Amino acid sequence: MSRISLIIPSKNRHSQIRYAVESGLSIHLISEVIIVDDCSSPELNMGLLSNLKINIDVRIVKTTCHGGAQGARVTGAQVAKNDILLFLDSDDSLIEL
Repeated sequence: MSRISLIIPSKNRHSQIRYAVESGLSIHLISEVIIVDDCSSPELNMGLLSNLKINIDVRIVKTTCHGGAQGARVTGAQVAKNDILLFLDSDDSLIEL
């Protein structure tokens, strides 16, 4: 069965990103979560996800210049390991049906 890479662009969404990531962790076909930090101040870090039960690859990719949400999506797509990509805004969450 195909696996999915969840890509979440974020800029200064420190308080919301945890819920977006947590929703992705609950979907069994998602095998990696890529958070693209689009020049947040301060930078996003894995400490924001502390106390989450993470059993898949979750990483933060930092951009070197502000590219906006679409630029962050492209950056995430370039580093994704899977062929199927799912994009989620940092202030949204997924539900499994």
